[in-house]
Amino acid sequence: GFGKLVLDHPKSMHLYIFIAAALPIPDDPLWIALGMSGKKINFPRCILWAWAGKNVTTIFYVLFPILILLGFTATGIEVSDISSVITESIMLLTTLAIMQFILTFNWEKFLTKKSEERLSNSE
Repeated sequence: GFGKLVLDHPKSMHLYIFIAAALPIPDDPLWIALGMSGKKINFPRCILWAWAGKNVTTIFYVLFPILILLGFTATGIEVSDISSVITESIMLLTTLAIMQFILTFNWEKFLTKKSEERLSNSE
């Protein structure tokens, strides 16, 4: 997972921490892998990147309904209780679909294949 990816690519570590924090996946295994590694890690900097990722997620969850509401009113569509419920349902289903994809996708196989391709291209 992300822990192995971070330990294998220390130069991109902060980007991976940011991505893990911004996605709706558990990032605890990443922190466990970082803590158990024997590498010297600047934890305040890592926590700063994780905080930034969590802020991106929070801002998205807060602003997305507002942007949808502004989009509906800007296009002349009348916003009522029914359209609000429909919009929230669509947002919930979209979020669940994205989470289902993230959790069921075989990331280890994908990353192994990509690293093998990168190694074969560099030879």
